[in-house]
Amino acid sequence: MSSSNSVNHRRNGQGRSGNMSFREQASEILPPGLDPFDDGDCGTFPALSCAELMATEDATTWIVEDCIVAGQGAVVAGPKKTLKSSLSVELALSLATGQPFLDRFIVPEPKRVGLISGEGARSTIRETIQRIGEFRRIDPMSVDNFFVTKGTPTFGDAECMRAVRSWIETYDIQVAVFDPLYLMLRQDTATQASNLFVMGAAFRELTWLCAERQVTPIIVHHTGKKAALNRPAELEDLAWAGIQEWARQWILLARRSPYVPGSGEHQLWLTLGGSAGHSSQWRLDVSEGVLSAESPRWWRSTVTGHQAEEGSLSSRPASPRANVQQLAEDKQRILDTISAGPNTKTGIQRQTGLGNSRFTRAWGGLLADGVIGQDVAISRNSHSYPSWCVL
Repeated sequence: MSSSNSVNHRRNGQGRSGNMSFREQASEILPPGLDPFDDGDCGTFPALSCAELMATEDATTWIVEDCIVAGQGAVVAGPKKTLKSSLSVELALSLATGQPFLDRFIVPEPKRVGLISGEGARSTIRETIQRIGEFRRIDPMSVDNFFVTKGTPTFGDAECMRAVRSWIETYDIQVAVFDPLYLMLRQDTATQASNLFVMGAAFRELTWLCAERQVTPIIVHHTGKKAALNRPAELEDLAWAGIQEWARQWILLARRSPYVPGSGEHQLWLTLGGSAGHSSQWRLDVSEGVLSAESPRWWRSTVTGHQAEEGSLSSRPASPRANVQQLAEDKQRILDTISAGPNTKTGIQRQTGLGNSRFTRAWGGLLADGVIGQDVAISRNSHSYPSWCVL
């Protein structure tokens, strides 16, 4: 059977899977050279004892601190017209340049980022990059590790997965953004979007491919029509089956108030989380104006109001003077820790003993004041992490 006939044969739901081993079945849907097993024959699953597992030095590696962990599938999702694609471009620019995402979430080091977009004209993507670059003081002409591709690869199609593999290898992609999911499903898969098993099979090939190439995949998706207005989005709001289960981490958007036509002003909820254990909620305000014959649009994004900070203040009221004094003491504690010697942000927080809300507020204040900055890299567990110093 020719390769093209084989693909069509499988698309029609036929095949000889009943007489095939698991490895043989996997080989028909995986790109060449990609093997779901490290070694061993079919039916042999290499394992580590508990003691061997505990002795490994695998560490959680942030590509965006407190937001995105390397190597785990992520989803950017929200209702229609909540700036999912635009925010994904800002995320991609931050990852490519090493600039803090939304000017708050630290990017430890630049990555090679690829964006495959099926929506919007090339001119629209270019204009979005230009607007965000102007706001973040990034010259797009100097960014040579952010690659934009117009197209819609089909998840679950062997030939398309080979093309994605080639794209990743050609541009040495480390973070791959696919926007949007609904244009990247096979027709027979899309008609069964509520079937967990069908959707799981569509994501499986992408997951194996990205794992083998050590790529962090990010999928842009939408929430269902029943997602409520004026409340933060939840993972359960995502449309269709499978994507909730596939996503190991998420950036969820929702409107805090209805959009007023002609205003160009967006008041959004921003919810971050993941199976690594991170979780937070923020207010995201974006001003982008309205395109007219007299003036172009712009981009101004601001993140405020960590929920943990608000919760602690509301549950235990304190005077403004007490809050200011506590913030000053927390800042000094961080400065004293940094002055003691080179350390990573995580190590600094651990030594100060501050909780997430107090540390985040004090750390953000020191960054905004220009008091602290990144220093030489520290090597730990075969990875390099930036240390911090007092400027």
